[in-house]
Amino acid sequence: MRNSKNDCAMASGQRAVWAERRFDTLCRTCEKMASASRAGVNLRYLQGLGAAGVAGSLVSFYNKLKTGVVSGAMLWPEAVVRFKIVEVAPYMLKADLGAACSKAINVNAKSWKNLPAEVPEALASQAIGYRDQMSSQALAKGKGSLDAFRDKGGTVTALSKEDREAWSKGMPNIAWEWADGLEKKGIPGSKILTAYMDRMRAAKQPIMRHWDRE
Repeated sequence: MRNSKNDCAMASGQRAVWAERRFDTLCRTCEKMASASRAGVNLRYLQGLGAAGVAGSLVSFYNKLKTGVVSGAMLWPEAVVRFKIVEVAPYMLKADLGAACSKAINVNAKSWKNLPAEVPEALASQAIGYRDQMSSQALAKGKGSLDAFRDKGGTVTALSKEDREAWSKGMPNIAWEWADGLEKKGIPGSKILTAYMDRMRAAKQPIMRHWDRE
């Protein structure tokens, strides 16, 4: 994404559910995921599953899983391998939850206008190259970490399309809530959301739910 405030952004590894016990359907997920840990707003993904969301971070997920405080966590492959979470959560439910933008260059619009001319020019000219290079590295690291997870005894199970659709429909419209919150601050949240969804539709991306049209 590029605009006056964000020169470029890219995504990191695919989010998935990692748990101490195996499950392969949404029903079984609801039965076995008594509680799950995740940071920030991602806990909203658990609403509708019947699992209690427990806030956490990469420094606490391992112990929360090992001691039974939670029975699962929403993470990405690199983190699961690097922080040895595979030892306490050897089962991955691949639900295609999407990736997160965790590697971005952001510049305040006011500061951007006050920078020496050569700085915005340099950033703008290299933004796409930075995005592409970081994206390729993230994809490679994600695949390598998933392979390492399996090598360490991890098991990957894919959630069916029907269950993924049921999961998405059971969630509150968190995208619209986010947009509405921005609107109340004078920021065109609904316009941003629609622009993003239009870009996804134009690229023929698989969309489980058209958040902006509800």
